[in-house]
Amino acid sequence: ESAGPLSGLGQALRTVAMDDEDAGSLFVIPIDSLILPTQILKVLTSSQSEASITLLTSQRLHPLHGLFSAQLGRDMVQYVASGGRSVMDFVKAHTWQVAVAPDDWEPCLNFNSPEEYQEAIVALPALTVL
Repeated sequence: ESAGPLSGLGQALRTVAMDDEDAGSLFVIPIDSLILPTQILKVLTSSQSEASITLLTSQRLHPLHGLFSAQLGRDMVQYVASGGRSVMDFVKAHTWQVAVAPDDWEPCLNFNSPEEYQEAIVALPALTVL
């Protein structure tokens, strides 16, 4: 059984924390996001507080678009080892907050079907600024 995205994320967080005990947060975005990472990071960092997790929301919450404190690595690895797979169950067990992205980003943040991909391709030109 796959441990899902938390398995790799937990290992990445642990590695960052081992390399630098004062490490801040790890920026996470899924591969199928068409919004530029710098734009997402700007929204996430403008909302950052003392919460250990900051997640992006637009028309819905995006639990794999976020900033995760490097100090969560050990907890996340243990959560996965104990059978945990839900990103939101892990998030809810820690301090977290949301950062609000523009509504028109929604189709381009994540897509899981050919139809959603086509919606993203249609929406993207209006969001692209050169």
